[in-house]
Amino acid sequence: MSIVAVILASSLAVLSYKIEKRLYNPVTLFCGIWSLVILFAALHLYGMKEVSDYTYSIMTLGIVCFSLGSYIALSIRKRFRISLIRKNQSINTSGNYSINYSVVYVVGTIVLIYLVVESIVAFFAYRSGIQMNELRSSMMGYSTTGYASGMALLRQGPLALIYSFVFLPGFYSLLLVTSVDVIIGQKNRHLIVMSVVAVVLKNYAEGSRMCLTHLVLYFTLLLLIYKRGVLSKKAKKWIKRTVIIIIVGFLVVSNIRFSESEKTMTQQLYMYFTCTVPLFDYWLEFEKATGVHTYGAVSLLGLLRFPCNILKMIGITFPTVILNSANEIAVNWDSFVNIGPKLNYNSYVTLFLYFYKDAGIIGVIMGSLLFGFVCGRAYKNLKQEVAKGKTPLRLTYVYVLLGCFIIQSYIRFFFSRTDYAMILYYALIFFKKNKEQSLETIENEKYLS
Repeated sequence: MSIVAVILASSLAVLSYKIEKRLYNPVTLFCGIWSLVILFAALHLYGMKEVSDYTYSIMTLGIVCFSLGSYIALSIRKRFRISLIRKNQSINTSGNYSINYSVVYVVGTIVLIYLVVESIVAFFAYRSGIQMNELRSSMMGYSTTGYASGMALLRQGPLALIYSFVFLPGFYSLLLVTSVDVIIGQKNRHLIVMSVVAVVLKNYAEGSRMCLTHLVLYFTLLLLIYKRGVLSKKAKKWIKRTVIIIIVGFLVVSNIRFSESEKTMTQQLYMYFTCTVPLFDYWLEFEKATGVHTYGAVSLLGLLRFPCNILKMIGITFPTVILNSANEIAVNWDSFVNIGPKLNYNSYVTLFLYFYKDAGIIGVIMGSLLFGFVCGRAYKNLKQEVAKGKTPLRLTYVYVLLGCFIIQSYIRFFFSRTDYAMILYYALIFFKKNKEQSLETIENEKYLS
């Protein structure tokens, strides 16, 4: 069944590229990454356990439904009645929105304050002989050593809300808006310096490779979107160099974290890329046995957390109670599971487990369809704007974020995590609507698709 899944996913990826002529289209991204994950997982290297055909069937079903949802979005022609606008001044190619630098600076400052405190704690921990991997294990709650107790103070009491809704999502939002600004914006130096310092401190204090992974994905997607006509050869060259530097940094951090591990770096990277398949197989059987469904609460936990906390402040607590129950289920998936000889991994459960937990096989079908539809719609809007020679900042921010979630869908459904889902909310405050220019309106009716 794994062979069928690989052939189908790779065929859909290639077919979609042939049709769209753009590597960043959602079907090519989604099916491409899943064909690779399933292919490498099917090799069962390092003694990794085999999985059932039923698990591969669920994955195949999700892949097909995501692709179908994307193409439904691309094929729908929505009719609008509009007035044609002729501007007396030159057209603003950056679209209707510009970056609200003052708001970004405020969020960035809060992020840096947290990171400085974490770095101070990490400095004294490293000085006492504690290894980066030990500190990270303590910080993530995988050990009870208490090495990261100083960092834990930032997540308790009145600081907990700031940590959850500002620091965590603010950090990734800062990196994303900076990436967009560097490629198609004003290349604001203050923003670049702030982001570079944040990345350095994050890796020093936490040994976080996820932020480096996101940076590589941000710049790669932006390069694919704007490689034609917008970026000069010099700019493309610098982007490629930046990506290479980040990858080197990723390998350096990985080498430091794995320096005392019995596994080689190659084995660790292979397992992080493929462990999701046997982990999904294990938890799928577990959740199938429970027969309990959450009807969207697990999948959309991250998106719903913010509005539910607002409701809680005004005395409406019922939605928060439901989300807390859903969170307990997701936390359970962070438990370590043995998937082979001395192979204990956690968390990487695929987006399909979230959909399955919500409504079984129907949940996989509907969740994949809807996710594919949303990504397809965002892609279509961006493609149309880029084809007109525009560089829409906010729309680019949103699609690059969705692109990252697509590519990393083998890990989890990222809208289930507050720190990642909130990045979408930050698009509302990180961008401001441009002031209207002098316009001459020609009353006319036209239909756009």
